[in-house]
Amino acid sequence: MREIKLAAYSDSQGRMPIECFTVRFEDGVIKAFEHADNGEESECQIVQHTGMKDRKGVDIYDGDIVRSQFSVPEEHVDAWGKVEFCQESGAWRVRDNFGEFDLLFEDWMHCKVIGNIHSNPELLEKDQ
Repeated sequence: MREIKLAAYSDSQGRMPIECFTVRFEDGVIKAFEHADNGEESECQIVQHTGMKDRKGVDIYDGDIVRSQFSVPEEHVDAWGKVEFCQESGAWRVRDNFGEFDLLFEDWMHCKVIGNIHSNPELLEKDQ
């Protein structure tokens, strides 16, 4: 059986992953709940591990922002993008800063996780 890793993001904490959360299966949907110090629960967003690690051994999750450098004739191109799952192809891909979609396991094998869309959306800006 393959391992499925999940992480959770909370609006109240503004960070990911949350260290202590409960996962429940409700009406055919997996939901995560954060535990507050006062005993209350609040729903949070779940992100799935892609099954891959970046070049430094960091797990890559859905919504992570990755950066890599590619060689094209006579120059090196710095690229970054958001990791997402493509339903049509059934594969993890990166939507890069050039508007292209590349397969994570082929073109971005030597990338580095630099943040995620929940905590660092500014990393996707074109002029960084």
